[in-house]
Amino acid sequence: MTVKIWDPQTGEGVEVEESDPGHGFSAINSDTSDSKTPFSHAGSQAGRKKEADVDTQRREYGTALLAASEEGHEEIVEMLLEKGADVNTQGGDYGTALQAASAGGHEEIVVMLLEKGADVNTQGGDYGTAPGLQTTRMARRRLRREEYTVGWVCALETELAASQEMFDEEHQDLERDEHDSNLYSLGRIGDHNVVIVCLPSGSIGNNPAATVAMQLRATFRSLRFGLMVGVGGGVPGTEADIRLGDVVVSSPRQSYPGVVQYDSGKATPSGFERTGFLNSPPPVLLGAVAMVQANHRRQRSQLSEHISKLYRLPNFRREAAGPDILFEATYNHEGGQNCQPCRLDKRVNRQSRKCNSTVVHYGTIASGNQVMRDAALRDRLSAELGGVLCFEMEAAGLMGSFPCLIIRGICDYSDSHKNKAWQPYAAGAAAAYAKEVLLVIPKATAANASTVHGSVNSSIGGTSAGIQLPTTPSIVGQGFFASPESLCRAIQESDLDGVRALIASCSDSMESLLAPVPVTDDPGSGFISRWKDYWGISMLERKTTALHCAVESDGERSPEILRVLLRALPRRAVNPIGYISIVHGINTSPRASGRFTLAPDDGGRYLQSCTALTWAAMLGNIEAVHALKGAGADVNSRDNWLRVTALMGQCFLAAATGREVEVTISLLTGGAHLDLQDRLGNTALHLALVVGNSDVAMALLNAGASTTVPNHDGLRAYDTVNAVRGLSEEVRQAILARRWRR
Repeated sequence: MTVKIWDPQTGEGVEVEESDPGHGFSAINSDTSDSKTPFSHAGSQAGRKKEADVDTQRREYGTALLAASEEGHEEIVEMLLEKGADVNTQGGDYGTALQAASAGGHEEIVVMLLEKGADVNTQGGDYGTAPGLQTTRMARRRLRREEYTVGWVCALETELAASQEMFDEEHQDLERDEHDSNLYSLGRIGDHNVVIVCLPSGSIGNNPAATVAMQLRATFRSLRFGLMVGVGGGVPGTEADIRLGDVVVSSPRQSYPGVVQYDSGKATPSGFERTGFLNSPPPVLLGAVAMVQANHRRQRSQLSEHISKLYRLPNFRREAAGPDILFEATYNHEGGQNCQPCRLDKRVNRQSRKCNSTVVHYGTIASGNQVMRDAALRDRLSAELGGVLCFEMEAAGLMGSFPCLIIRGICDYSDSHKNKAWQPYAAGAAAAYAKEVLLVIPKATAANASTVHGSVNSSIGGTSAGIQLPTTPSIVGQGFFASPESLCRAIQESDLDGVRALIASCSDSMESLLAPVPVTDDPGSGFISRWKDYWGISMLERKTTALHCAVESDGERSPEILRVLLRALPRRAVNPIGYISIVHGINTSPRASGRFTLAPDDGGRYLQSCTALTWAAMLGNIEAVHALKGAGADVNSRDNWLRVTALMGQCFLAAATGREVEVTISLLTGGAHLDLQDRLGNTALHLALVVGNSDVAMALLNAGASTTVPNHDGLRAYDTVNAVRGLSEEVRQAILARRWRR
């Protein structure tokens, strides 16, 4: 039987015999340069050549078998194999057919190729071997956020790399939350789906750690427990023979809970009284630690096996770290990047270990806001705290609001000889131990544990979490030490001394305390229910900052608290963004007390983010407006969806406090531009007129607001005068007079 097909090269029809079931696939091998897919010219050469050469090479696709394998066409692959196609021919971007099928995730084709003798270790193309492709592509599933139950926090990129190597399976990334600045690595370890997050580059310490953990648990709300995994400085001693590369695990000892913030306390007549005792790790993790300890005693440790996963990375090998040298506590570093200039006679003589196996120590970890580089201070603090095993900088930021186990690989001795040579191996050892802990926890045990939110709400110390103030949204979780949450809570409770103490504890990183904090509103509020329905707001969760909290607070000490905050902040930090559903935010604010002015439909629904100054203007908090202006707040910031300034927001959506005109004048004298336009083209005058805000409109007119600037619908201020009810006659006449003067 002959059929006529179109040949794009000649522009004519070509008659071909259809007697050969394989003929239609020879076009895959054609050298037609303008084809868009490997099958777009099927049959174009069949009329010229009855028996196709199944192994002909073609540019990026290589052979016909490569192309069919990559596209997932099982029947075509089967036909080509029957015709003798070479399964190991290399060509194109993918190298071999097996690599192409692996890249596309076509398991049936992979099986067919393997049965025909495909070499799984052949190198070629852009992607290496087929197993490599299977690992990076086929194995990457996409899960839902609620399927992740373990949070894993790192501080350094070296720690992140070591942690990622512990995955048994890596997962696809999830769609990012626009309010979450964290970047996550997702995967599975044993039976547990794990989310790993690293602090931003250059950000170390308790407060950045608290911010990252807060965003982590806000995004992944099904987390059962957490791990803080990374490196730390060891405390060598006679009781605990700590060496570089060992692992220290936070574990309650005597009256100490596992982690102590050594630089948190208060001055008393008798001296410095330390108050930084934190929550113990969750029971499920302490149980897992006991199981791992038992396995080690029975010589069933898997630590070396997990560490060996890092051997393919040369920098993470033990031999790459260099010698383990401990100097006398009274001998300081001579200078330079390493200890080569240091005196050998100042080394501490220690008995060599029989083997190089990593030793795990359990006890107290000391956490602070500064790097420990002083051996004498190290030893003194260790003695005061009952025998500290390790110093680090992030744990205290997590323990109050993120129940977790702290695991530290020892990379130095917390002295002046500190360097980074041992960091990769130590990070790998800590990550390997963390994996060993997860592998002994049954999936059902983790599933039955409380979520991080539940654990936080019932944790001890500080103010109990989840407290519902009468009219104020309450901060979710508790920050026992300096964290965005603990600062917001102190502001809500008008705790001026608490605010000052929190600021003093992190004066070197004050900006980190302005991270947005999730808050929830009383679900029984009639106002919220009604306004949610009216405005169509689907999410009632807000994310506020300490400045936003101070602006909406109406306690006696609120003005002073705001001034204290502003004095502590650099000028560049006074414009933090809060994410607020404006209408119900006003209705639940104690300052507004339910008084409001209606806004255009789009305004209440979409103005979800605003600066502290915009929020102060909307709430009619004239004192806060003055204070923020004086601190350098940007009066013309439009960092929100509708591109609305503080002046515009105050014109169309404001609490009816009777001080609206004062706020307007204050913004104008502070440099607010009268005729800036929002995303819809409206000026402040447009918005004041639309809602019938006559007093504010008159203040704008007196300041010189234009009545002729059109919005995107072509409407000018004077076009709205006759359409809006409730405007004062004074405003009408002023606008019409300006029109006729034109």
